[in-house]
Amino acid sequence: MKITVCIPTYNEAQIIEQTLKTIANFCRQESQHEWRILVADNGSTDETIKCANRVLKVTVLQVNTRGKGAAIVEAAKQCRDDIFCFIDADLSASPSSLIELIEVVKQGTDIAIGSRLLNTANLQRSFLRTFSSRLFNLFRRFILGVNVVDTQCGLKVLNRRGQAVLATCEERGWFFDIELLAKAEQAGLSVKEISVPWQENFYPDRVSKLDVLKDGLKGFIAILRIGYKLSFKKYFPVTPLMALLSLAVIIYGGIFLLHASAVKSSGQSPEFVYYERGDSAGYVDMARSILNNDKSLVADDEMTRGLRTPGYPIFLAGAFKISDSPYFVIILQIIIALATIPFLYSIGLKLTDAKIAFLATLSYIMYPTTAFLNSQILSETLFMFFTSLCLWLLLNLPKQKTLEYVAIGTTAGIATLVRPSFLYIVPFVIAYTLICNKNIWQRIIGAGIVAIAFFIVLAPWIHANARDYDNPALSTAGNFNILYYYIPQFLAKDVEAEHGWLTITEKLMNETKEAGYIIGSHYADNFEAEQIQNELDGKKIAYLTFHLERSILTLVTSGLKMLNNELAALGQPIFSATPWLIQHVYTYGISFDLIKNNLLAFLDAGLMALVTILMPISVIVGIWRRDKQMWGLILIFCMIIVTVLLAGPNGNARYRMPIQPYILLLAFSSAYIIFNYLKILWQKLKQKTA
Repeated sequence: MKITVCIPTYNEAQIIEQTLKTIANFCRQESQHEWRILVADNGSTDETIKCANRVLKVTVLQVNTRGKGAAIVEAAKQCRDDIFCFIDADLSASPSSLIELIEVVKQGTDIAIGSRLLNTANLQRSFLRTFSSRLFNLFRRFILGVNVVDTQCGLKVLNRRGQAVLATCEERGWFFDIELLAKAEQAGLSVKEISVPWQENFYPDRVSKLDVLKDGLKGFIAILRIGYKLSFKKYFPVTPLMALLSLAVIIYGGIFLLHASAVKSSGQSPEFVYYERGDSAGYVDMARSILNNDKSLVADDEMTRGLRTPGYPIFLAGAFKISDSPYFVIILQIIIALATIPFLYSIGLKLTDAKIAFLATLSYIMYPTTAFLNSQILSETLFMFFTSLCLWLLLNLPKQKTLEYVAIGTTAGIATLVRPSFLYIVPFVIAYTLICNKNIWQRIIGAGIVAIAFFIVLAPWIHANARDYDNPALSTAGNFNILYYYIPQFLAKDVEAEHGWLTITEKLMNETKEAGYIIGSHYADNFEAEQIQNELDGKKIAYLTFHLERSILTLVTSGLKMLNNELAALGQPIFSATPWLIQHVYTYGISFDLIKNNLLAFLDAGLMALVTILMPISVIVGIWRRDKQMWGLILIFCMIIVTVLLAGPNGNARYRMPIQPYILLLAFSSAYIIFNYLKILWQKLKQKTA
């Protein structure tokens, strides 16, 4: 069989002679084929051609049009052999890897491509290059839907049908591979991806011509250009991720427009509605103090400073630098919410399969709390983004190297500065880094790097609090919520009045003020901790039982209530009055009196209970089967449990929003496992009865 091996070159005089000798030696060893070595030179200005001509039985093709793609396409047009291969001149992929790809093509596959990302154990590549490849491939899948993990590996083998498609490609630069594979997929050609060893610096002294940032931007533009060139109907299929993002744009944008129109109809100013009510006012005040104060991260309001960490206010301050309009901030948040969806979907793919990942992400997008909070000046959207990014880095990056550990620790630190509740998840993140590497010393060093990077991000805020208030705590929100929300509800759980616990809250707040403290401030933190101990003296077990019972998950109802109450305050409620069920579940979580009242309550409570029961099944099955993603499932489950307990008896959907997609992911995964098990049982039963 006649085979052409093409090596595209541009100013490779330093290495080309050694590369060609290596390939020629490989061809001599594989003497069962008739080889032709072709150098497709792309206008080199050094002595590349002269060096190439020194090697016997090498043909040099000079291509005047600039670009790697132009050189390879021209070589393919002139090829008359049965098989056409191309390999990078730097030999990051070894010529010996061609054998497996050629055998695949000989067996009938039209195009066989090497992949650096299928088996990362063979990957010797920098963190930046790997991360940029993952991001690039995510964007490429969204726009073009090409079902290949790694389109850019410089090792590919094509038969005559593949050569014919390659000859029609118009992309001249680095990204012609994408056009080739998109056209091949549309033409019905078979494409197979084979994992190959990859050594980035085979020639240590060679400087790569690829600029990750500059050429990465060109790559994104090239993807859009290819999508534009190719017919939408034929070459622009709707991928699952594209469908999810499109739906999210409609839902998030629709809720935003609905709320904005209600604000306009109410006659109230947008600044008042978005900036001066509830928790939003605290965030906005802190953002303005960051902009106006020379001492970074210092707020004028001690209560705000005590209850808030600076992550979200810094985001708001940055947005205010551009525009003070609340609508601008909300549009930014919707963009961040959209940017979160690919990470959620990718995490789902990593832990389960495509169907479950799609259903879980779809359900999360349609989750009312998500849509509502994206259009409010609250920290949930930003927290959701950094939480998902941290988990994506932890689960999806191929190797645990120094920069990867730094990225994980830094992202975890930023997430904690946005919402301090992430502090309780960080131990599980560090534990995961201790598990995911076989070398014990790499585990320990990696976990240490994550912890150090995490602490470095938090250090300025902790130092500022220790300096100004002699209190190095991140936030006083923990004691604040327990003392003024959870304990009053516990003490008043037998009171018939719907908000009877507020009387106890008022009493506790008065005690704090009488002691000379500002409620929720860093100064009051120790005093509030003592109050908690006094109130729970002898009742800790009873309180823990109460806390667990009332922390059972809520799904849809709390988000609907939040949206309806907000619109009602503006004079345009969806419901004439908030349904009792929604009000009750939002305020108290699930309790037995829900089931006693009506069928709707029973069905709603049953749905939430079902999700709660289903959730751990997939984790248990993963542990029993020793699945490769077992530790990832355990990490997610632990994160859910911690977050649910932190949410407390309030049952507030805001606290649970960051873990809602993972609750749904595990629940759908469990349902799928049960369905398959029942299906097998049914088939066995049918066989027995037959």
